[in-house]
Amino acid sequence: MHFAWTDVNHCAEGHETLHDPKLAITGMLVDLGHTVSDGGMTVRTSPAMNLIFEGFNADGVAWARDMRRAGCRFTVVCTERFGASGSLNDSPYPDMAERQKFLPAAAELAESCWCLVPGMATRLKPYCRNSFDIELGFSAARERLLRTDEEPDTEFCFHGGTLGRRSVVIKLLRDAGAGVVTPRDLMTQEQKARIDGLVWNGEVQMSDYGPLSVRNRALAKAKVSLGLRPLDGWKLASSARFQAALHVGRPVLAEEIDDTDAPTPWRQVVPFVATEDLYLVGMKIAARWREARDAQLARFKHYLSPARAIGHALSTIN
Repeated sequence: MHFAWTDVNHCAEGHETLHDPKLAITGMLVDLGHTVSDGGMTVRTSPAMNLIFEGFNADGVAWARDMRRAGCRFTVVCTERFGASGSLNDSPYPDMAERQKFLPAAAELAESCWCLVPGMATRLKPYCRNSFDIELGFSAARERLLRTDEEPDTEFCFHGGTLGRRSVVIKLLRDAGAGVVTPRDLMTQEQKARIDGLVWNGEVQMSDYGPLSVRNRALAKAKVSLGLRPLDGWKLASSARFQAALHVGRPVLAEEIDDTDAPTPWRQVVPFVATEDLYLVGMKIAARWREARDAQLARFKHYLSPARAIGHALSTIN
């Protein structure tokens, strides 16, 4: 089957944060024998299946309705969870409340919904019968592209947004004597200038999302990749961050999250520890990082193989 990514939702800056899920899903589909293209704003007609990241507003739902009338098929890929407050992830930002409001209408128009947050498929099934929880699993195709044998020269890497709480945790690790590299540390001034000063929800951002080539260099420089939660009480595992590190060939250490309502399968693959234990546990992993990488990679391939991570979601697509 042919799958085609369609970038009709999110601004350009939002798509920077979605490169990893897009490439991870693409790798798994290729491993399972499918073909995948990235068509930008182009929509493919049937029998191709268009893949669209969630991020709908009223105009987005109207567009989806027009596409269905034109005979186009599409699957919505959901990256967030419904919030009890009426906003995705219980976020205070207005755009997340808008996205939660219009997601059910978009799901009703979709042929299927793939959810990267455990339990989200159950919430969407009343609107789209073919809703499935999926994971960003192992891909041999992706590993061939990313795996490096470079010798790391520092203890930790963190990639992603480092404003707020995460910057505090990184400072604590550095103050304790650990080296922590971020992609921003490796960016040129020109690369920083292209992404700094973007306005999102009325706030000026200093972005840590740059070229994936720079992110991969940062991962390769470190012995351990960190998963740090952005907020206290955070419920989501950083699956995009975890799979990127393991495909590059670096073990992961994750900060504990509150996933009691919908446990993440990543607990079978990487360790989760309390904030106060990050330094000591992380340094122990760094001292034997190759053994930790090999053990985590073996669990990754077993528990989150393409067949287990996404194969079930393909059963209703023909």
